[in-house]
Amino acid sequence: SLGSSTKDIIRAYITDAGGYQNLNKLILAPDLGNVGIGTTSPSSKLHVNAGSARISGTSNTNSETGGKLIYSNTSGLGGGTAQKVERYSKLVMSSGSSYEIYDDYAVTIYTYRSGDYYYIRLAPKSGYTGWWDYSEESGGDDVDCSTAGTQYIMSSDWGVSYTGGIEVVINKETDSSAPTYRIRPHLHSSYSNGYVSVIVEAYYP
Repeated sequence: SLGSSTKDIIRAYITDAGGYQNLNKLILAPDLGNVGIGTTSPSSKLHVNAGSARISGTSNTNSETGGKLIYSNTSGLGGGTAQKVERYSKLVMSSGSSYEIYDDYAVTIYTYRSGDYYYIRLAPKSGYTGWWDYSEESGGDDVDCSTAGTQYIMSSDWGVSYTGGIEVVINKETDSSAPTYRIRPHLHSSYSNGYVSVIVEAYYP
């Protein structure tokens, strides 16, 4: 059945020589807008349980909110429980402007351009103010991000002095419950054009 006017959950049944041996492998939940493969209770637009998935498509632009690719691992990364989220942004940056590249319950992360200089900035949210660390190939620093909603520089310049790409890892001091962020911005062609690609990976304990 394809459901009733009340938008029942639609289940796809797969038969084999032994009968209905693979029930509930594909679940469509119209009311929630979720699709589940290998689960009867999908919690995301596409929820794949005990398997792999491939996502293909074009990148996001400045005007698009974009989606996130989420990995959940209840057996843990290194023995603990963790979740990993990836997001990719493709930007055309004007001087003097900040561009949001990631947002969650703890922080909002931006790229910022000042003339031909580019930086990563972090704005903590309530409950996550205080000292945050960043590290990169050239070193790193700790920054007192004391005011919620204020943007703080969390990288060295990667414009004139470093045309190309860098990698920045950001985490909160003495707070193992806060996420860790791995950010890889890359300038395209001439830095003065403002064409930037950014990959953000967020790890949640």
